[in-house]
Amino acid sequence: MREGSCQLSRKWESGKSKEALSPAPTHRRRRSHDWEEEARPKQLTNRPRNDPIGAPPLIPTADTTEDPDTGRRARQAVRAVLARHSRLTNHYDVRELLGWGGNGAVLGAIRRADSRRVAIKLIYRKPTETNPTLPPEIRIMRDLTHPNILESLDYFPDDHGFYLVTERLGDTPIDEAPDSAADGELNPSEFTCDLPPSPRGTPRTHRIVSRGGAADLFDYIYRHSRVPSHEAPLLFHDIVSAVAYLHARGVTHGDIKEENVLLASAGSSRIAKLCDFGHARNVGWAPTDPVESRGGSPPQVCFYGTTEATPPELLPNLSLHPDAPTSDFVRVSGFEADVWALGLLLYAMVMGSAPPDIVAGQLDIAGFESLPCPFREDVEMECVDLVKRMLAVDPAKRITAAEILVHPWLRWI
Repeated sequence: MREGSCQLSRKWESGKSKEALSPAPTHRRRRSHDWEEEARPKQLTNRPRNDPIGAPPLIPTADTTEDPDTGRRARQAVRAVLARHSRLTNHYDVRELLGWGGNGAVLGAIRRADSRRVAIKLIYRKPTETNPTLPPEIRIMRDLTHPNILESLDYFPDDHGFYLVTERLGDTPIDEAPDSAADGELNPSEFTCDLPPSPRGTPRTHRIVSRGGAADLFDYIYRHSRVPSHEAPLLFHDIVSAVAYLHARGVTHGDIKEENVLLASAGSSRIAKLCDFGHARNVGWAPTDPVESRGGSPPQVCFYGTTEATPPELLPNLSLHPDAPTSDFVRVSGFEADVWALGLLLYAMVMGSAPPDIVAGQLDIAGFESLPCPFREDVEMECVDLVKRMLAVDPAKRITAAEILVHPWLRWI
C-alpha cells in the first residue's frame, strides 16, 4: 500500500528560501533546453528542427543560463491573451502563472463549465509564422491515454500561440481574484492584467498569482533526501509503465528526469505521472518490432532533452560544431536513451543524488560495461542490478522499458 499524500508546493518559488527546506546538497535541478521548434535549444543556430533527413543536426552551446527576460515575456503574454475575448477567456478563468521558458508559459486556471482545475501550456507562436502547424507535443499528447501520463483535456490555437489544456495536480486553488486591484497592493509574486470591458463598458483588471505548479519528484527528493525504500518501487513502476506504453506506441519521451514526473494523491497512496512532452517524437515503430518490418522515419535523435542525461552513444555529438558534416553526427531512435534516463532517475530516487557525470567529464566510461555508481549498503541488490542494466554503456545491451516491468525488483508490484 502506498502511503502519504502529495500536497506539496514549490515553496522557494513563493518566497521561502531553499535553505529552510533541508535539501540534499548534491541533488539539483537539471534544465531542459528551451525549444523553439520541436526540440531545438534556444541558443542554437536558426535551422528548423523539422529539417529534412540528412540535414546537419543542431548543437547546444556551452551557455545554458536561463534568459532573464523569459519571465517578463511570460507576464506580457498572459496580459495579451487575457485582454480580449477568446476561447481561452470564454472557457477558462486564468488565475495563476505556474512556470515559463523561452518557448512558452504554463497557466493555472478553472474550467468554467465544471469548475475543474486545469493547467494550460501556452506555446508561443513566432511572429514570422503565417500558417503554423500543430506542435508535435500536442499531436502526441492528444492521442495518449494512460493512468501514469498527465491527461490532455483540450487544445486550440489563437494569434498568440497554441494552448494545451491538461489536468492539474497538487496545490490548493487560488481564491477568486477581485475584479480590480492596484499594482501597489500586490506582493512580488502577483501582477495584474486588463480584462475585456464588462457589457456596460466598465474597465476591469484581474490578479494573477505567479507560483510553482504541482509537486514533482524532484521536490520530493529535495525535501526527503531520497525516496523511501517502501515507496521507490511503486513510484518507479508508475513511471516505467508510462514509458513502456509510449515505446509500445512508437513514441519516445526524450526528456525523462525528476522534474518531469508529477506526484498526485490517490486516497492514502501516491502515484506518479509523466509530463512535459516537448521533446517527444513519434518514431513510427516499437522496439519489439522486427528490424525488417520497422517503418517510419530513420533515427533522428542527436541530443537528449537535458544535457546531463545524455547517454554514452550521443556524447560524441556534444563536441561537434553545428556546421560539421552530417555524417559526423550519431543519430538514434531514442528508446535506449529514454532507458538511460530512467536509470539516472532511479539512482537519484534511491540515493538522493546524481551518479557520476559523464557529460562533464567526471568519469571516463571507456572499458566499463555499465556506469560505475556507488550505492549504500542498504540498497537492495535487485535495485542495484536494475540500475546497472539500465545504465549499460552499450545501448544494444541496455534493458528495455518492457523488460524493466518484469525485473525482480518490480515483479511483485
